[in-house]
Amino acid sequence: MCDVPQSIHGVSATSPLSSLLLRTLLEREKNLEKLEFPKGHGLVTHNERDKQARWICSAARTIGASISTLGCAISIFDRTLCAARVQLKYVNCVAVTSLYLSLKLTAEEDDDEVGIDAERLLGDLQLAYSTTELVRMERTILHRLNFDLSLPTVDRFLHAMLDVIGWPNILISNVLRHGFETVLSDWDVVSRYRPATLALGMLSLLMDQRTGLSGKITDALQHYFLIDKHDLLLCRKDVRNLLTVTYISTNNKFADVLAHCDAVSGAASAVVGTLICGQSRKRSHAMAKRASMAELVQD
Repeated sequence: MCDVPQSIHGVSATSPLSSLLLRTLLEREKNLEKLEFPKGHGLVTHNERDKQARWICSAARTIGASISTLGCAISIFDRTLCAARVQLKYVNCVAVTSLYLSLKLTAEEDDDEVGIDAERLLGDLQLAYSTTELVRMERTILHRLNFDLSLPTVDRFLHAMLDVIGWPNILISNVLRHGFETVLSDWDVVSRYRPATLALGMLSLLMDQRTGLSGKITDALQHYFLIDKHDLLLCRKDVRNLLTVTYISTNNKFADVLAHCDAVSGAASAVVGTLICGQSRKRSHAMAKRASMAELVQD
């Protein structure tokens, strides 16, 4: 059981999240258009989209990209698929370029920890594309999206929510990252809910296993981020079902999961409780010890 910072009790008045940032996030989210793919022979399907989203997740881990880079990359990828009639033969190139653009956007935030050189990226991922092809696709995507890559993505809301409850700029635990990757790789769920709803749906499921005050925290965040309660309940159910199908099996009882996560947290638990399993956001995937996704879905 973790100790919840007192800031949650005065969330609307004492949150370090600036009112301008919050308004910007919520306003941009409100104006997001519904995600729908163009239909036609030879165009990308929902199943192929999910396959490429999983590839982006795997590639992001391979090169050491943060959860912010990952969230931005999948958002760029999805918006491109909805804005253009992308043929199947080009979809992986679009996925690679979305990751490349995201690395550029988040380079300053992540202290350029993985580099943004196109040739290096292609080499690290062992891809056969040329830098010319990558740059050409980059220009195409930027024009399709009207050079607007600043989005209210799920990861931005996750970090904003952690900021609101008094845990800013901390490592997102590997257990949450696994959940993040699983959810963003499922088009049916991603296209059904607002980014803020998805973020709180995932975060609240994790908090359910870490603190007895999860309900109070979730209610406060729901009001703070103007999330419809009915949508949140449906989202939690869909996310739980998705994670259950993905990770639960009759042969795995997930013994001592919580004890393992607590042991990994170490000194960080004294500052932010055992919600996280590490010390900083930077290089989170490399620093965090792997914890079972059962922590999100067990009863």
